[in-house]
Parts: sequence; C-alpha cells; structure tokens
Amino acid sequence: MPTKAAGSHTLSALVALLASQTLSKYVWQVLPSLGEASQTALTVVNSVPAVSVPTGSEAAGAVLVIIAVTAVWEVIHFVRTAS
Repeated sequence: MPTKAAGSHTLSALVALLASQTLSKYVWQVLPSLGEASQTALTVVNSVPAVSVPTGSEAAGAVLVIIAVTAVWEVIHFVRTAS
C-alpha cells in the first residue's frame, strides 16, 4: 500500500505542477475572485518571518491550480483504493 500511495502522490505533484504552469494565466480570466483570494493567502503566508514566496498574479493562479488538481487527484485515488 505505501508504495502505491507514494507513486500516486508523486504523479499527482508532477501533473499539478505542469498543469499549474499551463493554466495559471487563465485563472484570472475565468475566476478572478478566486485568483484574488489566492493572492491574499500568499501575501499572508509571505508575512511570516523567514518565508519568501512570490505574490504575483501568475503565482497565485499557479497555487490555485495546484490545489485543485491535487485535491481532485487525491479524491479519485482514495475512492479507487477504498473499494
């Protein structure tokens, strides 16, 4: 079981990273309110001492896409392995 989960999580991270780089520019066109929320969250994270993350619109869109792709991937993985 751990070997299967590790492979799935690794592939999920890779797909999320590639999708985020491709789709991040469309977040602001399709879902501007979620893009603003993501940018606000990055600003809050950036206010923590010793943390430096980009807070631009492209980074905010990328974070949003990564979270969405990973969440969907993990739900599908859980449903598939639970049955």
